Formats: sequence, structure tokens, C-alpha cells
Amino acid sequence: MFSPDRGYGFVSGGAEEVFFYVDSFERMVPGGPPPLLGELVEVEGIEPSTKGAPRASVVRRIEAPKSVGGVIRTFDVRGGWGFIVGPDGVEYFLHRSDIHDGKMPIKGGRVRFYPCTKKGKPRACHVVLEG
Repeated sequence: MFSPDRGYGFVSGGAEEVFFYVDSFERMVPGGPPPLLGELVEVEGIEPSTKGAPRASVVRRIEAPKSVGGVIRTFDVRGGWGFIVGPDGVEYFLHRSDIHDGKMPIKGGRVRFYPCTKKGKPRACHVVLEG
């Protein structure tokens, strides 16, 4: 889990979650996207904490993520969520918090996004509306 607004996140997969600050995240490509939900990472320098989860000094991507294009299938403006159909035919959940330019998508609109997973389900992360 990563909270771009707050600048921190948690890595899970071991015996316990590990806390990290975005400053300790290595993006591989300058200007690349921040951490993606469900992305595989390596963690180094885990230090215990008196306030909660242990903290990582370095979180590193295992492979560079690739953005893909898609089309908005549905979007509920009031609820702030909808679905994107990706190039692979998979429907990705879209939440307004993942839209970068602050615009609201419309049905049939084209987007670019990073395919992610949350709780094992496809999700669109870091979405940019095209056109």
C-alpha cells in the first residue's frame, strides 16, 4: 500500500508489514511513477521502530513498470469510481484518487495507466486522461 498524498507506504509479504517513506523508494527511471499497488519490490535496511511497523531505508523496484492505454467503460461521477478496459480485454477498477490531472473521465474516453492489483483484483493506477 502506498499513499501518494502522505508520502509513505507499507510493503507486505513477509512476517510483518514494513513502513517506508517515498524518499527511500528507488524508481529505476527518473520521473517514473511512484510505487504501484501490488508491485514486487526489494527491501533493504529494515530497522525496528518504537511507534509501529519496522522501517525500510531502501525500497527498490524489481522491474520497470510499463503504462498501457485503455478506454473508460463506465464512471460514476458521484461515487468517483468506474472501470477501464485495458488492451488485454481485462477490466481495471478506477478510483478518482488515481486520476492525475483532476479531470473526470467520461464513458469511451481514452486513458493511459499502470496496471496494478489491490486485494488480488485488477486496478488502474496513476491514470492520465488522453485528449
